Amino acid sequence: TFEPALLEQLRTYAAAFFCCEVKVAPGVALADVRQRARTGAEGQLQLHADDIFAVMRRKPPRDAFAQVAVTKEDLYHKEEWNFVFGLAVAADAVGVFSFARYHDGAIGAPAATLGAEERRLLLLRSCRVLCHETAHVMGLAHCIHARCLMNGSNSLEESDTHPLNLCPVCLRKLYAAVGFDATARYEAIRRAATALGFDEHARWIGERLGEKCEPCDERA
Repeated sequence: TFEPALLEQLRTYAAAFFCCEVKVAPGVALADVRQRARTGAEGQLQLHADDIFAVMRRKPPRDAFAQVAVTKEDLYHKEEWNFVFGLAVAADAVGVFSFARYHDGAIGAPAATLGAEERRLLLLRSCRVLCHETAHVMGLAHCIHARCLMNGSNSLEESDTHPLNLCPVCLRKLYAAVGFDATARYEAIRRAATALGFDEHARWIGERLGEKCEPCDERA
């Protein structure tokens, strides 16, 4: 089971980022999503993303624009792939991502066992992939225009170089998908980022709001 506090932190950040109501749905039993589960190269359980999507497609919430599943288990999608951080199918408005590879140590180690900085890094990486996959669900493709949340990545090291913010091109695409007041959105994201300890990103947001801040390296 997930820590309720961890899911609430993700929910709060996603609500700020997408300027919409975000709800945490009831959990799904592991037995319901392991039809094609396999043992990964490190000896860990790996779930097939399509088995998770099958459950999500079965009875989608009537009030949901998109669904994104979260799991502590490692994921894969094709037999020849060793793993995936996350995956989205825009046509079905479903996505999924895993916490398994977002901290140092054993794959899938419980978040409760992490130190304060390790947990902050887990949350930072998780918020990044959560917003990335959800944006895919909303129709945004990988970005090739600038440093952007929607840049593709093939490793954790590469993913860590991507900012939490969208470039101007992708921000406009998100606006077309959901509509928002830009200032209100930035203020909400800054509050969420500050609460989660994402200080560098909070300073970057402050600059976008026209505040005098210390120089920040995280720019689109």
